[in-house]
Amino acid sequence: PGTGRFEFALNDESTEKHFTNCHFDFETDYVVDALLVFNGDCVINGKGHQLTFMDAGGIRVNEDATLLLHNIVLNNVNGTNIRGDGATSVIRFNNVSWNQVENFTFGVGKMEIEGDLTISGPGTRFTYTSDQVSTIRQDAMWTFNPGLEVYYNTDNMNRFAMIDATSRLNFNDVLLYAQQDLRFTEGTLVFDNKVDFEVPTGKTIYFGNNVGSSNVDLEYHVSSQLNKVGAGSIVNQNV
Repeated sequence: PGTGRFEFALNDESTEKHFTNCHFDFETDYVVDALLVFNGDCVINGKGHQLTFMDAGGIRVNEDATLLLHNIVLNNVNGTNIRGDGATSVIRFNNVSWNQVENFTFGVGKMEIEGDLTISGPGTRFTYTSDQVSTIRQDAMWTFNPGLEVYYNTDNMNRFAMIDATSRLNFNDVLLYAQQDLRFTEGTLVFDNKVDFEVPTGKTIYFGNNVGSSNVDLEYHVSSQLNKVGAGSIVNQNV
């Protein structure tokens, strides 16, 4: 038991380490102080262990590449230290706990939630600006934990996609700020505790799209309390 380092990869002064079609299985916690750059089809199986980013540490997935993060705890997430390099960059998440310490922006590529992804970071902001669609797959849940602010600021209202009712997006005591129009369809929205929807003037959050097969289920837990802030609109188009 203990904390390891990527010494096998970080054996010179370069601030970037490149991997192609790789598969890592952790047997301990790791600390990384360089940018890990992934090409091809790669996997990090944390096996329940932690990956902690130092100041220079991070993950970049290049164009036409895919990285699966599986059964892992990510610490010190901030800025853009987990990111894609182009529109075809894909970061997949399966049973991942993501701990933010400062504001974070996901601006390039797409996220695929295949199991559970839980983002925590009281007093910090998660901003989504990518022009690509991120998807919650069947039997998967993306959770934003208490005290987090979630900012949606991309040019298309349909960048958060769900497959069916088993695809779940959970807002737990957070603020959701729709800097642009935002539409939810097909999956399940789960509300825990107090959830603030901040919708500026001229912007709208939509539930559904007037097509029955695209209805989004709204699941309110006993403790849930929804509150709209701002002069924008929330429109229920479920039929």
